[in-house]
Amino acid sequence: MKIAIINPPYMMEKISKTGMPSIGQGYISAFLEKNGIENDLFDFSYSSANISELIDNNKLLDYDILGIASYTISFLKTVDFISEIKKRKKEMVIWVGGHHASLAPKIILDDFKEIDYLIIGYGENSVYELIQALKGIKRLEDVKGLVYRNEGKIHINQPYFQYNLDSLPFPRRWILNENNQKRNTIVNDTLSISTSRGCPYNCFYCVNSIKKSWQCRTAGNVLQEIRQIARNNTFKELYFVDCNFFVDVKRAIDLLEQIHQEFPDISFNIQMRCDQVVNNEWAIAKLSNINCRTINIGVESNSQNVLNRFNKLTTPEINQKSIDILKKYHINTVTYFIMFEALMNMDDLECNISFIEKNDLITIYNMENVFNTLMPFVGTPYYEKYGKYYEGSIHALMRPIFQDEGVRKAYKFIKEFRDEFEDSLIIYLEELIDLRRKKMHDIEQYEAFCDILIKINFTVLKIVSKEIREGKKEISYESIIMKYGIRKLVNRIKKFIDIQKERDREEK
Repeated sequence: MKIAIINPPYMMEKISKTGMPSIGQGYISAFLEKNGIENDLFDFSYSSANISELIDNNKLLDYDILGIASYTISFLKTVDFISEIKKRKKEMVIWVGGHHASLAPKIILDDFKEIDYLIIGYGENSVYELIQALKGIKRLEDVKGLVYRNEGKIHINQPYFQYNLDSLPFPRRWILNENNQKRNTIVNDTLSISTSRGCPYNCFYCVNSIKKSWQCRTAGNVLQEIRQIARNNTFKELYFVDCNFFVDVKRAIDLLEQIHQEFPDISFNIQMRCDQVVNNEWAIAKLSNINCRTINIGVESNSQNVLNRFNKLTTPEINQKSIDILKKYHINTVTYFIMFEALMNMDDLECNISFIEKNDLITIYNMENVFNTLMPFVGTPYYEKYGKYYEGSIHALMRPIFQDEGVRKAYKFIKEFRDEFEDSLIIYLEELIDLRRKKMHDIEQYEAFCDILIKINFTVLKIVSKEIREGKKEISYESIIMKYGIRKLVNRIKKFIDIQKERDREEK
């Protein structure tokens, strides 16, 4: 049997130029290989190629079994990908894993006949057992974590949710891209690594709320993986993809101290909660001394009403104190917000705007993260309680039905603005940074324009929110764009870049 594991194309409106290939599929691929099952690992997630190109360029029809990851936000596009493969090779066996499969297994098999099997829970053993069953060595009903059809009925086998993580082989670090070219998963000098799975907290909107568990690898096992990779690769940063790196604070600090002792030039990038920062200032102080450059925190909202609805178990006071502590120890802070949610009102929106502005939280690292819109995942407590306030397929990006007219207007405006400008803003920012590296003159002008591009989304949100709260009647998209000269400003930056690029060409 010829087997491939695929991280599917997102096929959303905007395609990122870089990204971190999934570690999850890397683990499954390595587990199969360890057990004598050869397989190829493809990452199409950041590809702009169409479905036919992906199938043909990578000879996917030559395979007998394809395993494909699933993400709610792009699942319908993933089904299009699967459907085209099945249309061209009906006998292809396709299993789908990932978080969307675990969230809605019965619904998926009911809705999509082109999918043969689902893998729910942790996939390493389940995929191996499925392949054994397809070879006739094992019965389907004995494959843990398998969802399958039999005589018109859908059967859901008990999944794996507990492992000895140290027993797993290290994830495969080489993938094939959309052009069948081998690529290392170290991106932009950053090695992504997983040291734990799950999260014991119960934020109602999170996929982890369905199974509140947490388990971790030992420090020795993590160090062994880093050493192995460092023998043949160079990297400057470790990005810990753990959903919550600080569940066991002592364990987290001990691990990072050991890594720092052996790799003193490597910086750390971790994720944690605001209350974990506040409750463990001693640990933050230690992090500042062992090259922890970046901490990502999910603030989500600075409105207590919204935090309560999310079951976040934090407060605006905790949010503020966490920012103060991180600034005190000079650690770069990347904040994540759920800026728009169906039930929020203008007061909730203003809480976020004021908090971000007060703490100057818009940086090049989170200029897009701050505009996240909550998408309820089927099966989560939030969806069960508030799903009626969203429309669209549960297999895609659902749209909020805003209950507050002001929030609806602000959301519509920001969406129009981002649809028109966002791609250009990112391109212009990249060009400015590139030009700035080459030149030593006009430094202040470069920095001023970069700052404008980084903060323009947020500035526009502030303008629109102010106009709405003041009850202004004329708040159409074009009226605001014209009134505040936004398009003229962006064109001015573009003109500056074009002039600098022309000077570059003349100098050459």
